[in-house]
Amino acid sequence: MRLRFSIRALFIVFTIVSIAFYVTIVRPNVLAERFIAATERGDFETVHELLREDDWRIWSSAGVLSDKLGPIDRVYVEILPREWSDWWACHRRLIFRTARHTDDNGRHVEWTEDDEITAGISGLEITTQLGW
Repeated sequence: MRLRFSIRALFIVFTIVSIAFYVTIVRPNVLAERFIAATERGDFETVHELLREDDWRIWSSAGVLSDKLGPIDRVYVEILPREWSDWWACHRRLIFRTARHTDDNGRHVEWTEDDEITAGISGLEITTQLGW
């Protein structure tokens, strides 16, 4: 039996592989980079659009991005290196760090709060709130 070559089959396979590659690897990276760029610009409307609505509601009511807990000195987001579990789950993990300070009763106190965010196929999701 002779193997037949078909351009149509080649295009179909190429298209399926391309879509799978985009969904599993490229999209989580793009969402993570977009989130980092919006955070560095201070564009929290875009951050709100990228996060899921339930996560944004919990996050904003806890005062992460407001001055409830003290003035925000610095906001820093970092993409963590991929581990095998990230490859299999098709997501990227980010650390969202806020540095704050307070000046009460003549003392100066500084602290940081960390949140872990997962950029996946369907969007960004807060997985653990490390700082609260």
